[in-house]
Amino acid sequence: MNAWSPLRLRAISAAQLWIEGGGDLRDLLGDWRLERLLELAVADASDDRGRDLDASEVASVCEATVANAVAEREERAAKHAAHLQRIRASALLHRDDDSPPPGGTP
Repeated sequence: MNAWSPLRLRAISAAQLWIEGGGDLRDLLGDWRLERLLELAVADASDDRGRDLDASEVASVCEATVANAVAEREERAAKHAAHLQRIRASALLHRDDDSPPPGGTP
């Protein structure tokens, strides 16, 4: 796999065209890391097939990549929220019994 082969460069251009027409995904696609991920996913798919992808194949690869990125982002957010909840529960468990209730007066 040549990172700068004409096939990969055309695939990257195809991904960029899909990104530009992203419509509802504009906020999500503003993240340059996701844009790079889409470019690489389309380039890899093109390499795997050994040919240029048609527009529907580019769309399919991009949509699957976005769906995976969103799922991973939501999973990270859920793990972070659970971690914060454990920290809060631990802090409440170890709180001194003489301390005032949250928002209460001493």
